[in-house]
Amino acid sequence: MERGQKQAGMTVKFVPGKTTGGWLSDETRVNLAPVFNASPAQAVEKPSIQDMRDRMMGAPGSKKNIAKHSLQIENLVIDGVATRRYRLAALAGPTLPTVLYFHGGAYYGGSVAGAEML
Repeated sequence: MERGQKQAGMTVKFVPGKTTGGWLSDETRVNLAPVFNASPAQAVEKPSIQDMRDRMMGAPGSKKNIAKHSLQIENLVIDGVATRRYRLAALAGPTLPTVLYFHGGAYYGGSVAGAEML
């Protein structure tokens, strides 16, 4: 492998002073030292599937409502697809510009409720 060569669609950039891949920079090695030096007793236990699902639904405090204006929120089904529409309550009625957001969750889990306060 040579510097600047593409691998899996990415340009390879070696650590300065190295001519092969697989090396960590000194700065990265220092930053990761606590991870490398952790004993098995210090290692984090593998979370359960339910723990991972719970974490995926939002970090503590993520459900805090930070809206600065009163919102009208409607749950709709359009061509069989569940959607949620948000608009300023003061502007309900007229036709307005729209932002269409698709969550890139690969249908793995979660819901609109989990990302609502992001």
